[in-house]
Order: sequence, then C-alpha cells, then structure tokens
Amino acid sequence: MRMKPSNGVQIKASNNDITVSTSSEIFANLRTQQGRLSKIAVLDINNENITIVWPYLLISIRNASFISLDLELSGLGIRKGWSSQSLEDRYEVIRASAQTRAILSIGISVFRLLKRKETDHKKRIKYQCQVFNILTLCAAPFVVEPDGLQFLARHKFDFNHLINHGVSYGGDIARKNGGYDTLKGLWEEILSASVPLTFHNGIVDLVFIYQHFYSNLPATLVEFLANICDWFTLDESGTPGFFDSKYLAEYSARLKASYLEYVFRKCQRDNAVEASSSRAYISIEFDDLPLSNDSIKTAFDVVDCQLPNAFLEAVIVTNSVSERDAELICKKYAAFGFCNLNEKCNLVHNVDLVLDLEERKQLKAAKETSL
Repeated sequence: MRMKPSNGVQIKASNNDITVSTSSEIFANLRTQQGRLSKIAVLDINNENITIVWPYLLISIRNASFISLDLELSGLGIRKGWSSQSLEDRYEVIRASAQTRAILSIGISVFRLLKRKETDHKKRIKYQCQVFNILTLCAAPFVVEPDGLQFLARHKFDFNHLINHGVSYGGDIARKNGGYDTLKGLWEEILSASVPLTFHNGIVDLVFIYQHFYSNLPATLVEFLANICDWFTLDESGTPGFFDSKYLAEYSARLKASYLEYVFRKCQRDNAVEASSSRAYISIEFDDLPLSNDSIKTAFDVVDCQLPNAFLEAVIVTNSVSERDAELICKKYAAFGFCNLNEKCNLVHNVDLVLDLEERKQLKAAKETSL
C-alpha cells in the first residue's frame, strides 16, 4: 500500500488530520490564498449517494482540463521481481497482483482551467477543482494482506463502511444491473473526456484499472502497452495524454525523493514561494455547486493540508533547522516515505522537517559556492 499525503486523495487519516464540515462559509474559503493551499474539499461517494452524485461527477469529468487518479488497493502482493530492472518481469508480478487483489477506493481529482493572468505583480494560473473519493467493493473473491490491513487500520479505514456502503463492481454485477457495471462505465467516461490523465507510479494503477474496469490483462507487457496506447493518444496540439508525477519527480525535476507525500509537499511549498516572489504560481478554488443539494453537501470531508507556521513565516527568510534535527529524522522515511518500524520507530517521520533540512543544505552549498 502507498502512503498518501493530505491532498484530498487519501484514506481518512486521524482526527487531527481531517475535520468534517458542511458549512458553506468554510467551503467558500477552500481556495489558495497567495499560492498557499490549506484545505481541500473531498466528496465521498458510496452506494447510497452515487445515484445522486453521478450526474455531477460526469459533468465534472466532461468539463475537465485534466484528471488525476489514484487507487487504494487491498494489497500489492510484493514478491521477487517487483523491483526488477526488467519491465517485463515487473509487469508479470503486477499483473498477478491485479488478478488477485481488489481496488478499495478510487480517488479522482478533476481540474478545469479558469484563466491565466500575467502582470508585473501577479502571474497566476487558476484552476477550479473537485476531488471525489469513491468507496469500491469488488464482488468477486479477492486477497487481502496483513500488512495492507494494518496500514488501512492505522489510517482509520472503516472496513464495516466498505462492506456495507462500497460501490460494487466486477463479478456478476453487470448481469444483475442489466449488463451495466457502474465503475466500468466511469472509466469509459474518463477516457471519453479525451483530456490528460495524471498518476503517481501509474503502471500499478493502470494494470489494476485494466483488469478491474476494462478487460482481462494480456499475458505480456507488449500486448498490454499496445492495448492501452489508444487511451493516451496525442491530440492535435501534441499534448500528451498521460503524466506520471513519480517519473517527473525522478527524471525531470530530479527531486531528492519521489514518494507522493514528499512530492505533494515539495510542490505545495514551492508554489507558495513562487507566489510570494511574484513569479508564476498555481491557484486552486473548489466548486461550490454541490452545496445546493443537501444530500451531496453532507458527503463532504475537509482535509487539512496547511503548511506549518514556521514555513509560512519563513517564505522569504528560510527557517533555520539544526544538525540535531538532522539526527532525529528517520533516514528510511526521508528517502522512501515509509518505515518498517511504523509507530515503533523512535525517529521522526515528518516530511516538512525533511524538506527544511534539504533547503538548509542547498542554502549552505550556495553560500559556499559564492565565496
């Protein structure tokens, strides 16, 4: 299982991380302020409200400029070959996992470009966003793993809620629904939108999506790639149809780490710095249209992703961190975003401290170079 940052596409975290609110006043304030994103609205979808939310979900998809997708899985079945240098070997083990494991939730973030503004004092790219979290229940038998269950339990995943309220898919669901599988239909709608799709470590998500919402996976990687080629064809302007933020972090931006929590927080901090420096930055606002429907309004969660006060106070003057802080950081967590010891680890698991230390080293190196 993969750890998620507090970016609205995640399993519900602890009560300290998430506060639930249906207040229109609070919802109206869910937008970036000077490039700083502090809260994210997430519309939770289950088998009780999907009929009500469905038209709004489809409209959001059809009006999107791009769509971001992420899955929560019942396990990965990690074994020999998972990290193989051979893509064919890696595909084989991911394929085996997708055939035996299930998708427990689908995170969909829909972005619509509103405007670009460029003046001497403000260079802003403004998007309207809506985040959906669809609870999904595979109707066919599937494997769950102890590690996966422990991960989900630590992050307050409600298994009873999944069993009672998950949107069913697979198995004989299509037969029971007159030949229609809702989640397969959703994937067809996403593809029909013909907009770029973004993933993080997308090969895993794509293999699972193919198996669960498209067709049985082919035996070889070559066949798989040939079959999904039409999903991501270039449009007339040459815009690519597929982006992988993990790949971009490692091979384009050359970030120090590429796990999702790190990449999200790094970009969030950089965006705040760009805005404060009157350079180009991203502005996000959340669509308040669903608030007109009481049944939908009560399905919203608000995810707190506010930057630490120490960082906000130091956007211009970098906050100082000490060598002692460096000693306290868990090196495994800093590099990969997880630690096998979990709560038993005596070291610090804090992505902001990791980034503070990284920036401190960069400033120190820059000063030494200028001498």
